[in-house]
Amino acid sequence: MKLSIKHFFVLPALIILMFSSCSEKNIKTAEIDIIPKPVSLQKGEGVFEIDEDTKILITGPSLRKGAEIFSGIVSASSTFKPEIKLTEDGSAKSGNIIISLSGLSEKYGNEGYSLDVTPDNITIEAAAPAGAFYGLQTLRQLFPPELEKKGGKTEEWYVPAVKIFDKPEFKWRGQLLDVSRHFFPVEVLKMEIDHLSRYKMNVFHLHLTDDQGWRIEVKSYPKLTEIGAWRVDYNDLPWWKRPPQKPGEKATYGGYYTQDQIREIVQYAADRFINILPEIDVPGHSQAIIASYPELSCDEGKYFVATGGVFKDNTICPAKDVTYEFLRKVFEEIFPLFPFQYFHIGGDECNKLQWEKSPACQQLIRKEGLKDEKGLQSYFITKVEKIINGLGKKMIGWDEILQGGLAPNATVMSWRGEKGGIKSVKMEHDVVMTPNNFCYLDLKQGDPALEPPYGYSKLWISKAYSYELIPKSFNREESDRILGVQGNLWSESLQNERDINYMLFPRLLAIAEVGWTPKKNRHWDDFVKRLEYNLIRLKNLGIVYAPSMYNVNVTKDKSGKIILSTERGGLPIHYTINGPEPSVRSELYSEPIFISDTTKALKAAAFHDGKRIGRITTYVNGKIKDLYSDKDK
Repeated sequence: MKLSIKHFFVLPALIILMFSSCSEKNIKTAEIDIIPKPVSLQKGEGVFEIDEDTKILITGPSLRKGAEIFSGIVSASSTFKPEIKLTEDGSAKSGNIIISLSGLSEKYGNEGYSLDVTPDNITIEAAAPAGAFYGLQTLRQLFPPELEKKGGKTEEWYVPAVKIFDKPEFKWRGQLLDVSRHFFPVEVLKMEIDHLSRYKMNVFHLHLTDDQGWRIEVKSYPKLTEIGAWRVDYNDLPWWKRPPQKPGEKATYGGYYTQDQIREIVQYAADRFINILPEIDVPGHSQAIIASYPELSCDEGKYFVATGGVFKDNTICPAKDVTYEFLRKVFEEIFPLFPFQYFHIGGDECNKLQWEKSPACQQLIRKEGLKDEKGLQSYFITKVEKIINGLGKKMIGWDEILQGGLAPNATVMSWRGEKGGIKSVKMEHDVVMTPNNFCYLDLKQGDPALEPPYGYSKLWISKAYSYELIPKSFNREESDRILGVQGNLWSESLQNERDINYMLFPRLLAIAEVGWTPKKNRHWDDFVKRLEYNLIRLKNLGIVYAPSMYNVNVTKDKSGKIILSTERGGLPIHYTINGPEPSVRSELYSEPIFISDTTKALKAAAFHDGKRIGRITTYVNGKIKDLYSDKDK
């Protein structure tokens, strides 16, 4: 075919256009909404592209495991897996992620880091591997939320240019999971560890024993798992209405972790810079122990593992030598499984009725010149602490270990409010703050009528987020006694992974930020913006979280008019009276509403971008209709 002069001008233009359109990429970057909030953050210009050519360069072997975990996360949703290379040169190399350790321990501490993203490269610097790992967790949040979707195969990822310096405010940022009331398999514990690592938390507290089950293998006391790990299955009944086990009934519900499984869990956590804190709860909450070994009780009666609720005769006897021999042998066997320097002794809610009736306990009180049964508990805790210290661990316990006097070296977990923690600091003891009115994640997250049948009472995420660990009256030395914060998730009403996630999220993110970010840098409206973007990530991970902060709450003003609001705030609320479910076309709430007839049903919901968000609140006969009552199922 002949080409005219015209074609010679048109053809190059078409070629240029073709290459131009092919080179244009749909660059999608994440919003910079990081939780916990970094100390400082400066947005830059441009993006860094991660693709099959990107390598992770590490300057020391101690950084390899963290890099491998990050590379695995990227590969789960990509067509590539970033290669990891060891290099002695930590200088910037174009197109790569460079992770290096510096000698700047004063700047970074053990957990601080800097993260610098430019169009040329990504550099992470820290003084210790933990800080480098946390830098990678922040980098993970700079990827679009689609990274969290498993099964997708993206060919490249784009990271916005940013410069971050970060380090934690507190060194203890923990979460408890109660595996005694309900038993959860190893994979669920690993899931929990993943949650904690994503938000830079570093202590996973396992409540391993209670009245309802003993959950760790002890080869020198096999009955603890043969008997103590199992209870009669009344999981279909409410926790507080379960009858005790009767003679002849077979215990079929439960389980325990073998020592090999514990090693697996501990290593999985250590790879993510999380310490496992084990708890063996004594002298109360010990019915699983005395059901297994009745000779450890005061009366040596017949006991069964509890099915639910709280039982009065659930203590081991502090007046018997065999009690301390038992604890020593248990500790000697399980302590090597847990490298963490702390061991939790429990010490809470000890019912002392057995001790009051026990001739041996009363004789010991007189012999030791103790004031009463509280003094006997202090005697027990002090004696057990000597065993723990002698085996190379530090003892930590709930604030009831203050009763009768605090053991010499004990660290206190303050759960009954903050008074126990403040008192302990004044006595020059270290404290982890976990007051139930701010940190108990098994409390309901909104109006009980709009919440599923998990937990009791109420703890809104805004209140959890508002917690200030250091009392204003504390001086510098006293402030340093506050090690940090912990959220506690008790499992009386939680039976599976879905239940756990619903109660953890989104409040766990609030606890994480309370422990990491200084109070002066925390602001609710700013947190909500970042939280909502992180909720997209949770959804992509398949995590079912509570929408409670979007539910419409109902209160009355002094004149009796109805006030509608959401915890989140700033959302349009639409409502109907004696009508259908509200939509964006329904009446928009703007001021308090007067309803003359209390039999009228008001239905209200919050909306975002024209879509309903949260649950529909139905207010009738002066109260919110229970969405989860039996009659409505």
